Amino acid sequence: MAAGLATGLRRRAALAALGLGLCLEAGSAEAARLLAMKGSQPDRYGRIALTFDAPVSVKAKLLGTVLVLSYGERVQAGSERLAAEMPAFVATVRRDPDGSGLRLALQKPYRLNVQEAGEQVFVDLLPEGWSGLPPPLPPDVVADLAKRVQRAEAALKAATPAPVRKALAVEVAHLPNLTRLAIRLPPGNATSAEPAGAATRIRVAGPWRIEAAEIRGRTKPAVASVAAEEEEGGASLLVTPGDGYLLTTERDDDGLTIDLIPRTPAPRPSATPPPVAEPAPAGEKAAEARTATPEAVRAESRTEAPAQEKRAVPPAPEPRAPGNGLVFTFRQTPPAALFERAGIATLVFETDEPVASADAERLGVKLLGEPKRTGGVVSLSFAVPAGRLIDLLPVGPARGPGGGSS
Repeated sequence: MAAGLATGLRRRAALAALGLGLCLEAGSAEAARLLAMKGSQPDRYGRIALTFDAPVSVKAKLLGTVLVLSYGERVQAGSERLAAEMPAFVATVRRDPDGSGLRLALQKPYRLNVQEAGEQVFVDLLPEGWSGLPPPLPPDVVADLAKRVQRAEAALKAATPAPVRKALAVEVAHLPNLTRLAIRLPPGNATSAEPAGAATRIRVAGPWRIEAAEIRGRTKPAVASVAAEEEEGGASLLVTPGDGYLLTTERDDDGLTIDLIPRTPAPRPSATPPPVAEPAPAGEKAAEARTATPEAVRAESRTEAPAQEKRAVPPAPEPRAPGNGLVFTFRQTPPAALFERAGIATLVFETDEPVASADAERLGVKLLGEPKRTGGVVSLSFAVPAGRLIDLLPVGPARGPGGGSS
């Protein structure tokens, strides 16, 4: 009795397993379904269009005049009317018993061209003498593929967070003959410059953010306006030169340099000496001396003496008054430049004289170390006070005692 009961349980388990296997096989068979199979005979070639409910890889192979289409997996049967739809190319159609492909008897040998487009597969039968490009996909299929690509790109963009933009500081330097804007960039970072009306748009590729607010008001009169913009794939700086200035750009390993140069340089003093009056001959001078009366000689000497004194004293130049910043005193005003980056200002003087400012502590300016000398150039750095704009201006006559005010 117990043995019979055990045998019955084993039979039920075997039937249950068989039923489960049949269900799994039916589920796998439903993985793909051939929804439509259509044939057409356009000019000079035949086309077989297969439509599935999911993307299926189809392989085509010619064995003489027999075309074998393999799906790579079991596909449920669909409509098979190719022989009636394209009689000039197909004689008969037979489906493989396992549902993994088709076999078509052709009227004669052809060349094959297979194109997959999503859930659709197009098999073209081309004459053996076909030349040129293969037939294209239908326009509606191409349009549908383009829409799918756009949707996939939008989904990928939505799933991928935008990179965090890094700040790019703009440095300003006022040189004797130009105003320079500098942006430090990694080597190989792509940049471009193109005209935008009266302005020039400088583009920097990559996740950057150009900080141009700190230089506004410090670039006059060379720059009329400057604006920073963020765009897809990079950032841009829109620079409008001032009246009479020309903008040029240069890219090197350290970054991007923007120079604003006056179109008409300052007039230089003429190298030609003024004409000198030729002295009168000695005979004429003696004759004038003999004919001149003593009263006339005394009157002429009285009128010439004040004129000579007036010409001998040149007008004194009006010295510039220093601002309420740092003042550096020199025997002769040297070439100088000022750079600022990330709140640190650097002053550079080309001079052999010592560089020092006694006003630093009084004004609350914190010098970052002692001045550094490299050959004939001296540099010093200090922290820019919060909320302050700095600039470099000469104080006093250019060739006399003077200095620089910061």
